[in-house]
Amino acid sequence: MKTEKNTDAIGQVSEQSWWKWVFIAIVAIIFVAMPLMSLDAGNSRDEEPWRVPQSLLLYEYYTSSFGKSTTGYVVNPQGYAFDTFTTFITQTFGIDDYMTARHVCNAFAGAFLMLFVGLLAWLIGGWRAGSLALLLIFFSPHIVGHSFNNSKDLPFAACIVGAIYYIAWFIKEFPKPTVKTVFKLGVMTGAAIGIRPGGFLLIPYFGLFVLVHYLTINPPKQYFSKENRIILKKIFVQAAVALGIMLVVMFVLWSFALQDPLNNIAASLKGVFHYQGSFSQVFEGKLLYSEDLPWYYIIKNICISSPVAVLIGGGGTTIYGAAATERLLLDIRAAVLFCLSHFLDCVHQSHRLRRLATRDVCLPYTAGSSGIGF
Repeated sequence: MKTEKNTDAIGQVSEQSWWKWVFIAIVAIIFVAMPLMSLDAGNSRDEEPWRVPQSLLLYEYYTSSFGKSTTGYVVNPQGYAFDTFTTFITQTFGIDDYMTARHVCNAFAGAFLMLFVGLLAWLIGGWRAGSLALLLIFFSPHIVGHSFNNSKDLPFAACIVGAIYYIAWFIKEFPKPTVKTVFKLGVMTGAAIGIRPGGFLLIPYFGLFVLVHYLTINPPKQYFSKENRIILKKIFVQAAVALGIMLVVMFVLWSFALQDPLNNIAASLKGVFHYQGSFSQVFEGKLLYSEDLPWYYIIKNICISSPVAVLIGGGGTTIYGAAATERLLLDIRAAVLFCLSHFLDCVHQSHRLRRLATRDVCLPYTAGSSGIGF
């Protein structure tokens, strides 16, 4: 019996090691393929008239008139961190074809989004799950398309999923998260906010899921025991460190918030939750504005734009569930992405962000060890 168990254990380790190399190979292909595919991408309607000029103003603000000229950050209270980053690259290296350079940078952001999706699946279900998640998101047309020229939503999505990944690591390492995890969580959260104010949602998400984990692993009578009070103090300190790192990164990337933190951040959040824009799009043969779309628009959009494997796998996980030891992280991930997708939908009322909701279904059916048919 012991020999059989040892043989099975060795076989499982060998299989995981093999899938790890598959994961690495897929990541390498994605990071080469995405920039190459972006070379023929067209310009979005936001780039030339708005995002490029704005990023040039912010570039000037950071490089020559820091703290004096207010033109760049007043025009747009939302973060333009990624656009400004691409402008730094084109200006520093004297790149004339700046639009192609922007698209290549955007494609790398898309590759990082895919990488974090794969890593999150790996953390939950192993290297095979991570490899399958990578393939599924790489073959999701809207994600790939937005990776070429959507310089606000796509980098924001990459930072959001990255932050969720480190929230999951924080919980996995609980009650002693490493300094590396805390630092990366703070950087990813700050970067998300620097791109879009909606990144502030990561703060309550983090607090909620750490609290749920704490309540789950401890019996009620032990919630405030002497040992747990010591643990809670350490967790609060670590959370405060992550928050401090987040604020530093946020203020560096978001000049509008830097000028008048309280008033400008409040104004930005007000604009986020009371977004006035409306966009027209063709749906079911009719030209409709965002507010006129039927209730089933998002559902139908996901169904017709997602790979069949995504839809089948997601349904299988819903029906059969996952192993008990993996359930918490699955629920955390699912809840975060579910809430995030609907938040973004309310903010933008735009089909472009609704399409990003396809990432909500690129993980559940690859991450569990039961009920997924693998």
